[in-house]
Amino acid sequence: MHKIFAILFLLVVNTRSIYAGINISFPTKNTVIQRSQNDRGTLKIGGTLTLPYDKLEARLVALADNGQNTGTWISMSVPDRQGVFFGSIDAKGGWYKLEIRGFLGGVATDSVSVQPLGIGEVFLIAGHSNAMGLPNLGAKDAVDKVVSFDALNKSLSIENITIAPDAPMPAPTFEQLKASNRIFPSGESAWYWGELGSMLVARLGVPVLFMNAGWAAANSINWRETANGQNTQNIYVGRDWPNRQPYSNFINTLRYYHSWLGLRSVLWFHGENDAVHLKISKENYYQNMRRLIEKTNQDFGRAIGWAVSLCSVSYNASEPYLPVIEAQTQLAETPGLRVWRGPYADTIQVPRPAHGHFENVRGGTQGLTQMAQAWNRSLTDAYFNQTPPYTSSGFLLTGVVPGAASPGQSFLVSFSAQGVNTFQTEVQLLSPQGDFLAVIGTGFQSPLRATLPAALPEGSYRLRVVAQSPMLPGNVSELFQVANGLPAPQLVRSVETQVNGNRLEIHALFAAHPDLVQITVERSEDREVFQAVGDIPLVFDKNSSRLYTFADLEPLSQTAYYRLRLREQSGRVQYSPSIAVFQGDNPPPFTAFPNPASAGEPVYLRADLPQNFEFSFTDAQGKKIPADLSDSGIIGLPVLRVSPAILPGMYFLQIKTDQATQVQRIMIR
Repeated sequence: MHKIFAILFLLVVNTRSIYAGINISFPTKNTVIQRSQNDRGTLKIGGTLTLPYDKLEARLVALADNGQNTGTWISMSVPDRQGVFFGSIDAKGGWYKLEIRGFLGGVATDSVSVQPLGIGEVFLIAGHSNAMGLPNLGAKDAVDKVVSFDALNKSLSIENITIAPDAPMPAPTFEQLKASNRIFPSGESAWYWGELGSMLVARLGVPVLFMNAGWAAANSINWRETANGQNTQNIYVGRDWPNRQPYSNFINTLRYYHSWLGLRSVLWFHGENDAVHLKISKENYYQNMRRLIEKTNQDFGRAIGWAVSLCSVSYNASEPYLPVIEAQTQLAETPGLRVWRGPYADTIQVPRPAHGHFENVRGGTQGLTQMAQAWNRSLTDAYFNQTPPYTSSGFLLTGVVPGAASPGQSFLVSFSAQGVNTFQTEVQLLSPQGDFLAVIGTGFQSPLRATLPAALPEGSYRLRVVAQSPMLPGNVSELFQVANGLPAPQLVRSVETQVNGNRLEIHALFAAHPDLVQITVERSEDREVFQAVGDIPLVFDKNSSRLYTFADLEPLSQTAYYRLRLREQSGRVQYSPSIAVFQGDNPPPFTAFPNPASAGEPVYLRADLPQNFEFSFTDAQGKKIPADLSDSGIIGLPVLRVSPAILPGMYFLQIKTDQATQVQRIMIR
């Protein structure tokens, strides 16, 4: 896969007939939010716009077998020319496609979609290794409506100590829970949870999402001590787990995911270590667990439910240990703790295999399947009726970010908040994949001033705005570039053109721009000499992004090139990259020219390509030639670069996008 971007700007340029000027930042594919007690859920929606739509509408389309009708169109909020949108849709539990359409001149001209999305049941798994799960013990694939975040945040040190950070967690990418998939942050396989999810989907008719913060070897003392803010010892290794684990993983999962996904309850499977190795008293196990539950509610800032299994048998102790079983039962009987009595596990796969864990033994006992069935039986209709879920009412939209900036530079990041306390808010720098790198700004209202680290390597990055009290992360921004040597952050986010009759419109999306005093549109016939066409009136709103539009009422009849000249208060001048506007007698889209071309002469491609596409360059015998499509300095006109130089002859260029595949001959003389 290849990406085209301007050297100093990351610009989103859309082909009007194919790509809409609507970018959905949230929700992402396979997201499932927790439904309410009346089988309804409110799906939050947000993103950015690169065209000045009159109106934006969204609807949910029920996917096959939902047995529901297509939802009605709901208007989204589009703050005046800020290039962002947000809103919400209330719907019944189910599996959906989200469609968004934009209106220009009163006509629906563009549409985008995300699928599948779910309103269903969301769970956080926790406990010890028989909750965490291990690979290669017979786990099974879940059905496609059961999803997880297939990643881990932990590693094993040479001292046999599990290491995981106490740090902001990454932006998730959800997908179907396959047998060998991980369940972030620490689940090492689908375990029996994948099978349970499939059973719940069949029973309830709604999708299911799992997170897993189980921790191998952790007893109730470990959970209580780390909830109290101290490190605790792995008794089997004789060393402390660092970073207040396992509680840090558990509470951070609640804060960074369940704060916006919602949660039915924690599924707690635990007790073997306390029973066999600690010989703990009933009172101590009960008090350890009660402290964990109460501290979790305090730290999360919301009261949540628990389903606590009855578990005490291990591979070297096949008889139930009653003090633990009785303490677990007492938890479920304690008013106000919101604990449901989970499955009784001490009769399942006893004696346990020598490795101490459940297993679907080929040709033998199906321990994982039996545990999934036990959980399914215990999560009765009464459980769902009597365990009110936590559903999120807040939404935080990270706004438009600059196209590029240099290490050490500062810029403003605007955001929109609905139903959330933003008195404490921070900007987090993320990798292209959404991994946390650093906090680069804090504040109390939009916009927040962010400062890039002085030693930040060049490359692509993202941002995320996060409310702190209670914690609620916003969506992840689009990519922006970090490049050395820029005189100032480049405010331009995107540039697009439209031909409407006898007028040509230029639409430019800017991040928050407190120092900008003039935008001049310039035009050229030859890409070298540019002349001013006119100025764009500025809106001096330092707190938000802005989508500007300029109309050239007397455009050229042939191909022209436009750019923006930006003047700041200091007198400094910057330019946007040029954008090609093809009119008159020109090659059709996706055409390479000149063709034939002389050896060593640049070959351009008339193509407003999406960010992601595939291409190949081959000789007449089908042999692939190393080549790249890269920035020519002109939006819509990438250049084909071949290294080393090729000999004269016939070659073939193939371009493949989501919409089409095109192959053309290129003659090199």
